[in-house]
Amino acid sequence: MFFDTEHNSVDTVLGSLRGAFSETALKMWAYLRSLSASTRLSVNVVIGTIKKVVDIAFLILTSKWRKMRFEKYACEIRKAQVMATGYSAFLEVLGRRQTGYGEVIAWLKEETARLATTK
Repeated sequence: MFFDTEHNSVDTVLGSLRGAFSETALKMWAYLRSLSASTRLSVNVVIGTIKKVVDIAFLILTSKWRKMRFEKYACEIRKAQVMATGYSAFLEVLGRRQTGYGEVIAWLKEETARLATTK
């Protein structure tokens, strides 16, 4: 219901999605912080994880299963909107905290800027 554009405006859906991504980013940050220096994840693994989370979120929101299970379900948001929302939520959470992942933050800034120009 929170992601259904039949019942909510696109802005409301994107706001709900941003909250979900922010919570996910916060949990990821807590996990990264708990790792010892010897088990620290590479920048590529962290970026790949963020990309995968955003891709899977879009697939779940627009899945045929969801549309079949809930007859009037509609999710009229584009993948670029989901990507921009997800990346900006991760950037906000990771940018506020000392993460040791400056390259990830730089990548997130590049991607959010790129997505902002393609709207």
